Amino acid sequence: MQSEFDVSCIDLSQLWRTGDATAINAVATDVKRLSGLSEEYAQKQIVDEVLKYLGQQATDVASVEYNSNANAPLFLNEVGSWHDRPEAATALPDIVVAGDYVRNSFGIASVEGAIVSAKQATTRLAEYFDISIRPNILYPREVSNDQIASRLRMLEPVKAWALAQLAVSRPDASAPSKVFE
Repeated sequence: MQSEFDVSCIDLSQLWRTGDATAINAVATDVKRLSGLSEEYAQKQIVDEVLKYLGQQATDVASVEYNSNANAPLFLNEVGSWHDRPEAATALPDIVVAGDYVRNSFGIASVEGAIVSAKQATTRLAEYFDISIRPNILYPREVSNDQIASRLRMLEPVKAWALAQLAVSRPDASAPSKVFE
């Protein structure tokens, strides 16, 4: 089933030991489709989608807790914020931190950066506890500004061709749309 709001579900019942009750955590990631909707309506749309997928009815639901994260803005690293971001390793060798806000080789707050910082933290703990197995951390290659400029020049013919294709295949704005016929 295609999810209208890109909903992912996790059944937490075994973790939370809810007995015969099921505890579903549903996360909707298509925020563009949800923006502008009231929280009540957005909740109903997401719950209806999950119920449809699970083959359940609204009467099967004991309670719902909706969290839009509207009051939890996304962490964005701004110019000059690098010094405010912690390293994965701390001054205490058995205490580490991980997350998108931690300094990482990507240099930006992202899922990828959070994963790298978690691997950095794991590596630090493995060193501290003398564990030989360590995560493999892949770092992005260093690319100079000259290499970037050279690659952009190499792409100019492709860019010119693509723009020419767009100009040839652009629909006539004055022609009637076939969508509504």
